Amino acid sequence: EVRDYCTDEDKGRDLLIIIDGTEKSTFEFYEDVFQKNGHILRSLNTNLVTTLRLDAFYRLEGKPNLDFYQEVFVPMITVTTDNRHILEQIISKRVDVDSFFDKLALSYIVDMSGGSLRQLLRLANQALLFSRGNKVDLDRSKNVVSKEGEKLYHALSPDQKDMLKSNIWIDNWSHPDASVM
Repeated sequence: EVRDYCTDEDKGRDLLIIIDGTEKSTFEFYEDVFQKNGHILRSLNTNLVTTLRLDAFYRLEGKPNLDFYQEVFVPMITVTTDNRHILEQIISKRVDVDSFFDKLALSYIVDMSGGSLRQLLRLANQALLFSRGNKVDLDRSKNVVSKEGEKLYHALSPDQKDMLKSNIWIDNWSHPDASVM
């Protein structure tokens, strides 16, 4: 019924359900929802996008009832001048960029996402929320990046913080400005 209504009213191309935040769930959650009770999701007859902890993906691999799902891995993207416009387009598909972002503000958010699509969307969303209807400028973008970075840093364990400070990660770092660490 919903699909027919959307088609009749020209409200989109198809149905999509997004289950956000599942990468933080336990293995047992994945096993229960996607493998043991996967028939419930399949019965919805719609597109489904979700995230999956890497260990859960490999632990469930080959189990019954999982052949229904199509796996797509979205990698981190090194941000360059050649692909920056593509990352900006991702935001422009969700909001009218010209109305809500200064050019420099959006460019800064793209750079600071480090190539993580999840982080890109989070930063853009937070910048829009904190702008309270005003156009997001460069200062607001920097403020949001700083606050989000602090939240992530405080979520790290002492061992993880020591590893970051030791520069062991430096050869695999895709952030354009390693000095922000």
